[in-house]
Amino acid sequence: MKLKKNNKTKEEKQRVNFDNDNGFPAEEYENLARKFIPGYDGLYSLAEVLLAESLPAKAHILVIGAGGGKEVVTFGKAFPDANFTGVDPSKKMLGVARELVEKANLQSRVSLIRGTISDLDETRFDTATAMLVMHFLPDDDEKLDFLQDIHI
Repeated sequence: MKLKKNNKTKEEKQRVNFDNDNGFPAEEYENLARKFIPGYDGLYSLAEVLLAESLPAKAHILVIGAGGGKEVVTFGKAFPDANFTGVDPSKKMLGVARELVEKANLQSRVSLIRGTISDLDETRFDTATAMLVMHFLPDDDEKLDFLQDIHI
């Protein structure tokens, strides 16, 4: 098998744009993710179990890629004494997350910030999650930078 080298420049590597009217519909993210990712809901259940193993009761959890709200709401229900900071660069995705957070009545424990982790102030978190995020980043140094920014 011969691998084809991707010769696109960084500018040519387009990210999924949830805020562009011609882009990916933010309101459909959850439904599409469920269709295309086998075990989508199980992923969150497993992450919940793994977090429960080591989190203090009053944990402060950073959720990277919080747009859509699935992580914040799932973990918010599972950890009733935890606080959450969610960060996402998409205004529309954060709007979807905000609606879910309000429906789940978690807004007193959740702060949603538009931006990336490099935009956050130096805040200590007990843990960070970044589920289903890296596939949206270009395969250049950006993935490594992303992981280094998360390192606690």
